Amino acid sequence: TGRTRALFFTFMILLTMLLSRLIKEYLAFFQLEIAVKANQALSGLIYNKTLRLSSATNKSFKKGDIISLIQVDAWKIEFLFDALPNVSRVPFLIIFLVLTLYMFIGVVSIIAVLSIVLF
Repeated sequence: TGRTRALFFTFMILLTMLLSRLIKEYLAFFQLEIAVKANQALSGLIYNKTLRLSSATNKSFKKGDIISLIQVDAWKIEFLFDALPNVSRVPFLIIFLVLTLYMFIGVVSIIAVLSIVLF
């Protein structure tokens, strides 16, 4: 039964890793889709606003300058939507890793973390 248990746990670990990878890929695709839609929505809103402005109202900027700014800013918004979930996950990972270190090592891990933060 020892070999059967080992094979069972090996299979379960592989299945868990496979499901985890599938979920991560799906979420990454969904996140990228939201980022692209945000980019398109922002570009469309600003283009429509630019088209409604008369040339007398907007003497300080040329249409080409506005379109260039739209592309740069829309890309920054897309990058923000793409990177924000990863950036917001980092503090939780750090806390989890420090707690895990504390469980395995003990008080020495707290001293190590404090020395890293303070110095």
